[in-house]
Amino acid sequence: SSSSSSFVVYASTSSGLSWRHLKRSGHILALVFNAANLCWWLGVTLTSVTSSNILYQTAVIFVFILSVFSLQETVTLLKVCSVLLAFVGVCLVVLADGSTASDTATVYTHAVLGDLIMLLSAFLWALYQCLFKYLIGDNATAETVSLVSGLMGISTAIYSLPVFVILHFTGLETFSLPPVGEPKLWFIMLAQTFFNTVLNSVVNFGVAYISPLFTQVGVMLLLPLSVYADILIMHIIPSITAILGTLLILGGFLSFTASTEV
Repeated sequence: SSSSSSFVVYASTSSGLSWRHLKRSGHILALVFNAANLCWWLGVTLTSVTSSNILYQTAVIFVFILSVFSLQETVTLLKVCSVLLAFVGVCLVVLADGSTASDTATVYTHAVLGDLIMLLSAFLWALYQCLFKYLIGDNATAETVSLVSGLMGISTAIYSLPVFVILHFTGLETFSLPPVGEPKLWFIMLAQTFFNTVLNSVVNFGVAYISPLFTQVGVMLLLPLSVYADILIMHIIPSITAILGTLLILGGFLSFTASTEV
């Protein structure tokens, strides 16, 4: 339609990027994004929840390294300390949670492989964020970010359809929707889809408007929020380790924010 064509033209011209570049960016980002998610799903089935969560949070370190080399991120002592402080806080929260997890007695025979896959997932997630910033540039508009995100969705559908058909009809992994009489399952599925979409959109806009490193450090705030949610909703009193971890994450985020203003 004319309105969609006008949107595409405006999204490309407002950022100074050609339509061809935006299409190519959508394809590349979709491949990296889905590879990161695939590795996460594979890794989390092979190793413990505690290990997978800690290893996945190493993405902030990978983002820092990639940002320095590809986005000319300045390295300061305060930034380094802030990132490490937040990462140590994440480790403490995850370890505190893992000490009461039900999978602590489970033996993972392929744990090393699972850990390596989780590290690969963290690296790919960091690569995705830095690529998004590199391909979109510093002059990205809301229309450009939305257009590239939409192109990623279209590319994902194109790439996934053949795999989906093969897995379903060969019986390797059949697809089925939750039963109509199970509203709880439908709610969980739709809520997860909604929150994943919102989170990914926030990450994309954060990366485009600020930086991948700031955004990744900010994403770590989800852990303190989950701890506070447990207190308010589930009435679960966190351990001293978890409380210390949340304080370190908050301290790391605040100090990193201060480092960007220096």
